[in-house]
Amino acid sequence: MRILMDNVEQVINEKEYGSLEFLLSQLLKVIETKGRVVTSVKIDGVNLDSLSVLSMEEIEMVEVTSQNPLCLLRETVKELSDYLDNYLNTLEEIIISLRVGERIKPLENLVDGIYGLEWIIEILKKSEELLEYTDKKLDIIYFKVDNVLSNLIKLVEEKNYDELSIILEFSLQEVLFEIKYFIPVIFEKLKLNLDEVNYLN
Repeated sequence: MRILMDNVEQVINEKEYGSLEFLLSQLLKVIETKGRVVTSVKIDGVNLDSLSVLSMEEIEMVEVTSQNPLCLLRETVKELSDYLDNYLNTLEEIIISLRVGERIKPLENLVDGIYGLEWIIEILKKSEELLEYTDKKLDIIYFKVDNVLSNLIKLVEEKNYDELSIILEFSLQEVLFEIKYFIPVIFEKLKLNLDEVNYLN
């Protein structure tokens, strides 16, 4: 069996590990001690999550790929920037649809939008954690998002679509633009942190 970690072959005796599960747990520990995040695990070229349980004897190659968490965050924040633009466009469509009396499609999109908003907040909080960065304005954003989400859920349950469209147009759009303001701030802090990591390496 060949073991590749970030395209570097590892010399190990797989018989010492007994099972694939134990082998993988040890490989993941090595990556974690380097301060990296696992991005994929492949067994014979197939993603681990799509495999049935295999015995060690059946496996020819294990490939583990990892990344610096700051690099991973930078990619995610880039995605967030595009996502926010699309989110704002879709929000406009939802508001227009609700105001002309449509219900099913805009409400389906709104459910996706609620999950999307939770994902956005998760990224902001992860950015604060990894960059060891805090800003009181972000705390205010989190508070506003909690209020908007509570109101959205309440108004959907009450079928109060007029008030719902007002919350979407004013409260939600406002908080999304406030989040957009922080993207370049996070990018700048990421750049400084990555420059420091590269300098130290």
